[in-house]
Amino acid sequence: MKRLLQNMLLAVMAILLTLGVAELVLHVIKPVYDFRDRSLLFSSPVFKEYSGGAIRYFPKTTIREVAIYNGKLEYDVIYPTNNLGFIDTKDYVRKADARSCYAFVGDSFTAGVNGGTPWVPKLRNDLAGREVYNFGVCGAGFNHFYLLMHDMKDKVKITHIAIVAITDDFYRSYWHSFENDGMISFCSENYPHKQCLPKPVAGVIPLNATKEEVRAISRSTYKEIRRLTDEENLARGYKARLEALLYDDSIIYYYARVLLDSRKRQRSYDNIDFALGSLRKIRAEYPQAEIHLIHLPQKYEIMTKNYSINIAEQVKQSGVKYFPALEKCNWSLDMFFERDGHPNSTGYDNIAACVSGYLFGNETVVAPKDAVMRKP
Repeated sequence: MKRLLQNMLLAVMAILLTLGVAELVLHVIKPVYDFRDRSLLFSSPVFKEYSGGAIRYFPKTTIREVAIYNGKLEYDVIYPTNNLGFIDTKDYVRKADARSCYAFVGDSFTAGVNGGTPWVPKLRNDLAGREVYNFGVCGAGFNHFYLLMHDMKDKVKITHIAIVAITDDFYRSYWHSFENDGMISFCSENYPHKQCLPKPVAGVIPLNATKEEVRAISRSTYKEIRRLTDEENLARGYKARLEALLYDDSIIYYYARVLLDSRKRQRSYDNIDFALGSLRKIRAEYPQAEIHLIHLPQKYEIMTKNYSINIAEQVKQSGVKYFPALEKCNWSLDMFFERDGHPNSTGYDNIAACVSGYLFGNETVVAPKDAVMRKP
């Protein structure tokens, strides 16, 4: 019995030592970065609510966007918006004689600014005779996609729609932004500004702020968001506090994020009914248009080599063509920022090559040498 207890103690010590070493390795080689470590900053004004609740950017302005993780700058980009409040240097007008008009609809992966240069407008240079619209808006979900397309119906001619979506888009609810006291919050649908989400999603910086000013605002934004997060966890009880503590552990964070979240989402088909309903509305709103849903992979899905949601059949049943970009194109983790979940410049080049290769074949040449379509 004594030897058994000694063996059990040695086994426990070995496990703890292994976990400790693994934790140290992860912290040094691949440290934990999640949204609680991030300060997202925008110049003002940024988002605007248009007709029918459609969310776009303010028109004819210049926007600066900065992401800082644990005090380290991840990206700092500046981009213009056009007459309709989209990220493009070209204004969008209705051209009755245009034969092919492609609307690329999506969130920040479609807006494409995080890597420096938006990828959708770049396609226009290689697509002679086609109109190309960048309808990407940071943080948008499928309800936003529908409201935006409904608002655009009489403003521009659209013959082809490419919904360039990530898995998170299926779970996002509608929001409209509210700026107050140097902070940007997302408010739920049909609720006044005083009932916005309990904590802000971003801070506000001057367009021409210096690096020192950006870092100072980043620190204050980070502290405020963490303070409100801690208050929220305390109000929710010991389970939330335990969860927050565990998520500060690298090993548990990666297991929960990559494995548990994936399994949970695979079982959560009820959560995406609203997104599929918005997709069907777009199909009904544009009965003559050719519509594609291009499913881009997120960073953790590249790690697991699988989507965390199986949506292909539901999309096809909605009368929309489905393209699983994770399976059809080549991806690697070095196409993403180290800390942030967005693609870097190489990643956006890869997205452009993957999307254009699917939609247009060999008509476009925008890819880095390793960004190629997989052979069937």
